[in-house]
Amino acid sequence: MSRNVLLISLILILWLIGAVWWLSGGQTSGKAAFDPTKIVFFYSTTCTHCQATEAWFEEQKISEKIQFDRKEISTPAVQAELQQATDYCKFDTSQGVGVPFLFAEGKCYMGSPDVEGYFKQKLELP
Repeated sequence: MSRNVLLISLILILWLIGAVWWLSGGQTSGKAAFDPTKIVFFYSTTCTHCQATEAWFEEQKISEKIQFDRKEISTPAVQAELQQATDYCKFDTSQGVGVPFLFAEGKCYMGSPDVEGYFKQKLELP
C-alpha cells in the first residue's frame, strides 16, 4: 500500500513540475534570456510603424554598420524579454509599451523617431 502511495505521489509531483514548466512558456529558468549588453529591436509583423522603421534600416544599411538583434513580440518569451528590458531601464510602462521599441546601452527608445534617432546619433548619420 505505501509503495502505491509513493508511486502516485511521485507521478503527481512530476505532473505538477511539468504543468508549471508548460505554463511558464517552457522557460527552464522561468525568465527569457535577456542580455543588457545587446542592442535589441522589438517589433510586430502587423505594425506599420515597425515596417517603416525596417525599411529605413534597409535604406541606411544599418545592419551592415552595427550588430543588433531583431525580436518579434508575438511569443510570450519575447514579451517577457521586452518587459525585462523596460524594467532594466526603468521605462514608464503605465501607458503600455508600443513597438517599434529599441533597447540599447541600458536605455529604451519607443517609436520610429526615437529608434531611428538612436541609430543616427550612434552612427553619425545625417
